[in-house]
Amino acid sequence: RADRECLRIMTPAEFSRMIAKAEASTELTTEQIGAYLRFMHASAQQATADTPGRLVLPENFCRQLALPGSVVLAGDHGLFEVWQGRAGGGWW
Repeated sequence: RADRECLRIMTPAEFSRMIAKAEASTELTTEQIGAYLRFMHASAQQATADTPGRLVLPENFCRQLALPGSVVLAGDHGLFEVWQGRAGGGWW
């Protein structure tokens, strides 16, 4: 999903974990949980790899984030984020 200034990519298992965690939250109101769940489901897209095994980023997310030819990947566990690359090696 496109979020903030990055594209967050996660495994189906991580997506399910985040949904379950929100649904079980005692710190959020029912309205906040509903808004989060609507946002997550409405902005999620399933992706697959192309024949050489590369993940092709959804074009609408690339346009929304104005991703240039080079990007920075930052990840941990079941997800990673795609950030705009910066001249001079800066991250964001």
